[in-house]
This record gives sequence, structure tokens and C-alpha cells, in this order.
Amino acid sequence: MLEGLAEMWNRFSLTEEEQSDVVIEKEWVEDTIEKSKNCLLGKMVTRKPVNIEAIKNVFMKLWKINKGMIIWEVGDRLFIFQFNDELENDRVIQK
Repeated sequence: MLEGLAEMWNRFSLTEEEQSDVVIEKEWVEDTIEKSKNCLLGKMVTRKPVNIEAIKNVFMKLWKINKGMIIWEVGDRLFIFQFNDELENDRVIQK
């Protein structure tokens, strides 16, 4: 199996477009870092469909969040929790 992977890797090549540089603006990076300060990444380990509002209600009570949070699904059962308050974010992460 390893030999087969090595052979596939030797045949691997990028197109001209894939080889081009990716330029990321400094302001975009700084803005992204600032926005992600109060965020937590979480994965739901379940086979059932996930209801974001139900998750939000459960975690708001569990973590005792008073100032609110936003939840985004960013992948298969992968979520970003963004806290409106830095102190609440820090408290949740410390638990």
C-alpha cells in the first residue's frame, strides 16, 4: 500500500493555476484575528441532524452565557461559537 501511495505521489502535479501564489492582505489577517478572539471551535459527535438553535439554547444555559453568542456551522457537525463577551469566552475556555 505504501508503495502505491509513493507511486501516486510521484505522478502528482499541480496545474499552472494551482501553482500561483496566494496573496492575503495584512488587513484581512488582522481583522480575522480580531474577530476570532472570542471564538471556540466545537464538533458534535452524533449521527443525528443538528439543530443550531437547540445547541445554542443548551450551551447558553450550560455555560451560563448572559451576553449572548452566535453559532455558525462551518463543516460536518463542526461549529464556531462566538461569544459577545470576552470574559464569558475566557470562563468557558477555562472550564
